[in-house]
Amino acid sequence: MIKLIGAILIICTSAVLGYTLSKNLKKRCRALEEFIGALEYIKPCICVMDRRMEDILKDANEKFNLSGIFLNTLENFRLKGIKSAWADSVDSVAEGLCLNEDDRDIIKSVGERLGKTYAEDQRENIDGVILRLQMNLDLARMDYNKNGVLLRKCSVLTGIMLVMMLI
Repeated sequence: MIKLIGAILIICTSAVLGYTLSKNLKKRCRALEEFIGALEYIKPCICVMDRRMEDILKDANEKFNLSGIFLNTLENFRLKGIKSAWADSVDSVAEGLCLNEDDRDIIKSVGERLGKTYAEDQRENIDGVILRLQMNLDLARMDYNKNGVLLRKCSVLTGIMLVMMLI
């Protein structure tokens, strides 16, 4: 009886691990899609509508589900400045959104010119960031399509193999 319970626990644990890793790959894809959408929303607000940064951040926070990155930036905006507040916000939410270092660096580069240069420079910066994020999104989707199913299936099979070796 104890062996049976142990076997079930091993199989379930390995399956949960595989499904969690696969879910994180999917979560990264969704986060990159949200960031691209948010930047597409922010760009005309800066370039065409000439809105205040505080208003843009408030609206973006309401429209996009990015773990409150815009709200965090808004709260620290006055104390630290936009560049530092944006970088801190990216770092605080990156792990929860399953972003890798390259994703973080690309997203942080938005804050370098945000609100500090002419609208045209900000637009060009955002366009460049969107292009780089789109390339990372394509790579993330390929990674998910290639490894997502593999992680789920292999984790269950690994658990079964471990049980067979132990019995």
